[in-house]
Amino acid sequence: FSVNLARLNVSFPESEIITRFYKNGQLLPVYNILPSYRSADNLFYNHNRSLIFDAGNEFRRFECLSVHYPTMGIDAIKYLSPYYHVELLPDAPRNNYIFDEDHDGCFVVRTVDSSDDPDITADYVFVNFTLQSEKYLGELFVVGQFNGWNKTSSNQMHYDEIRKCYTASILMKQGYYEYAYQ
Repeated sequence: FSVNLARLNVSFPESEIITRFYKNGQLLPVYNILPSYRSADNLFYNHNRSLIFDAGNEFRRFECLSVHYPTMGIDAIKYLSPYYHVELLPDAPRNNYIFDEDHDGCFVVRTVDSSDDPDITADYVFVNFTLQSEKYLGELFVVGQFNGWNKTSSNQMHYDEIRKCYTASILMKQGYYEYAYQ
């Protein structure tokens, strides 16, 4: 990418222009990268090693449109008073880049069980996430637009030593969700 300096009032662009980088809507810990080269009116940031990121970060998804039958990405639905529990199909780490057109972690509250306003009529369900993986160093969370990309105790995953997987149970409204593990 490049920064056109023609309309900017800067004397020392390399030190006055501050760069911030986002990937899938999330701020990265990479900032103030020096340009690769400069022309009279532009700063160019081409082929910069600091701006090359690992691939494989396409979002995963599920859709809970009914509490009566499983839909996309759902293995089973059980009622354990007072909530329905949605068991997602287990996920595994992705070692290679997989292109799967997504909407950058979006969510849409909706249901097929009622024709009324889904913001009001969609049920709350506990969604059970499973990531089959060896234990990582550090913490792991389920994130997306549905929780504002926040990493809190309510979306933190916990490692199950017996099953060799991470699990999390999150209270969510019925609908379409894209999510990532971070």
